[in-house]
Amino acid sequence: MVLIINMNILITGGKGYLGSKLVLALKDHEVEIFDKPKDILNKDELEEAIKGKDVVYHLAALAELSYTDEPKETTDFTKQPKQTTSFTKEIKKKIA
Repeated sequence: MVLIINMNILITGGKGYLGSKLVLALKDHEVEIFDKPKDILNKDELEEAIKGKDVVYHLAALAELSYTDEPKETTDFTKQPKQTTSFTKEIKKKIA
């Protein structure tokens, strides 16, 4: 007997190639996509999206090479998964 638990899941970058495939694979769960025009660097917006989620998949990425012309924005973006990870730890604490 297989027990499937319906989870609330957030996928950053859910409209990208990998994210869209993951959305399809998780069709039996409640999935929210966090992608453009939402701002992954906006901590308040991201925290709001994470509320009530059981799992967060962070797949957001800079897909346009023009971002390399903006070193600060690229650096800020690459730091974002660390912030998301800290939010995910809080979610795990709430579940346990």
